[in-house]
Amino acid sequence: MRLYFLLSLGLLCKVWLCSAQNLVLNPSFEEYTKCPDDGGQIYYCPYWYDVNKHYVNYYHYCSPNGYKPRKPPRTGSAIAGITGLSSLGELMFNDLRTYAEGILSKTLHKDSFYYVEFYVQLSEIYRRECHIANLGLYFSNEFLDFKLNEAELLPYKPQIQNYPLKLLGDTNNWMWVSGIYIAREMKSLLL
Repeated sequence: MRLYFLLSLGLLCKVWLCSAQNLVLNPSFEEYTKCPDDGGQIYYCPYWYDVNKHYVNYYHYCSPNGYKPRKPPRTGSAIAGITGLSSLGELMFNDLRTYAEGILSKTLHKDSFYYVEFYVQLSEIYRRECHIANLGLYFSNEFLDFKLNEAELLPYKPQIQNYPLKLLGDTNNWMWVSGIYIAREMKSLLL
């Protein structure tokens, strides 16, 4: 089954050094260059990119049609939608996984500790009982610019991940994922 998650990263995806400063640019997807009017338009949201090329959805209340958030974002007026895949391998809709990539305002410093948190919510689009066990965040030095085949996983291990026994499946409430990241080298992007 394909699981569709909504991301709202306002207070939601924070990368903090001791000063509690959010280092994620446009973390709640508020800034936009154009209101979304179709699927896969995360490119209208500055500092955010789609590794899969036009499959990460962008929902903003400024949208003139159906690309407004159906449920309130955790903060602000916008969210991004990504797709995950169950371990059963049963696919729904377009047979793919999607990955959003964002830019940090500062490079993470080697051997520094960072507190990271983000929130997700399972979309009501998928109404049957379902959950996801592995959702994570990966820090990188370079943009990941390649086309993935259908449900292919990225060849990277997330540095921040939900606890595997804590299944994410709530369609009504935002679910919190957090962790501590120790930068082993300087990083400037997140995925």
